[in-house]
Amino acid sequence: MDTSLLIDWPAGVAINLEALGGPFMVGSTREAAILLTDCWPIDHGRAFIHALEVCADALEEEAQDEDVRRAFVEAAEEAHILMHLQ
Repeated sequence: MDTSLLIDWPAGVAINLEALGGPFMVGSTREAAILLTDCWPIDHGRAFIHALEVCADALEEEAQDEDVRRAFVEAAEEAHILMHLQ
């Protein structure tokens, strides 16, 4: 896998996802889409559904990466897995 495809956000988003063994830094739209679909701790919620939709739009080049990052942060807050780094 070409890891350069996994870093396209200007700043990563830190989450604490037990399915991945703890803290994890998310740095791209593709990575966010995989996490949301494969190992997200909840499968409902307004922010979760919105993040899935925005990821799909971005992968079809119909949304910007920053829109995905913002939606991903909201979904992580909704799932109580967003980490606030100091």
